[in-house]
Amino acid sequence: MIGIVFVSYRIPEKRLREHFEWNLSEYQKRECRVYVVTDREYQFPRVARCLVYPEPMEIFSLAKTKNHGIRAAIADGCDPIIVTDVDVCFSQETFSVCEHVDAKTAVVPICLMAQDYDTCERDYVVDGGMGCCIAAHADVWRKVAYDERYVGYGCDDGQIRMAIKRLGIREDRSHVVFHIAHDPEASQVNIPGFGRPDCWNRENGFNPENARHNAEIYHSR
Repeated sequence: MIGIVFVSYRIPEKRLREHFEWNLSEYQKRECRVYVVTDREYQFPRVARCLVYPEPMEIFSLAKTKNHGIRAAIADGCDPIIVTDVDVCFSQETFSVCEHVDAKTAVVPICLMAQDYDTCERDYVVDGGMGCCIAAHADVWRKVAYDERYVGYGCDDGQIRMAIKRLGIREDRSHVVFHIAHDPEASQVNIPGFGRPDCWNRENGFNPENARHNAEIYHSR
């Protein structure tokens, strides 16, 4: 069974519905279970499980919530496990590569930032620095975890990629996923780890100050 883990924190419900509109056909072709780590209960398609994070967080942490979803997927026997963003849509080819990842490889697709799902395949900006989707065997995820000193967003994907590389796992970056914009009217040029100040008004954790805090931890290791 393939595990797909992503986090929904103050995400507009419309964007959650869109995630499944974009990806449900791929999930349904295979034996998949989707773990959505959330701040409140939602009704999801049958392939998905809603995991309300069990502890209050003074500052929101993607690291803590992603780890929570990964642990649930491991406990249920999922293998491989794909950790992604709610904004990501998979092509059939990329999802198949993630599904069949071997034990010595992590698939880390290149993110193509797009303004709209309907036009993403012909209108996008390459953002090669992002790691918004990572697929690896469960044994790899048993040995690594997101560093919970990191808060909000920023550098958490770089940290987990480095931890995986230290296990001797190679990266496959020969495939792509589309990362659909929060704001289609905004420029899609992105500074990795810093995002944009709006981030759907998720000021508790999702802001440049916390991203800079994470960068200090990342560069001091």
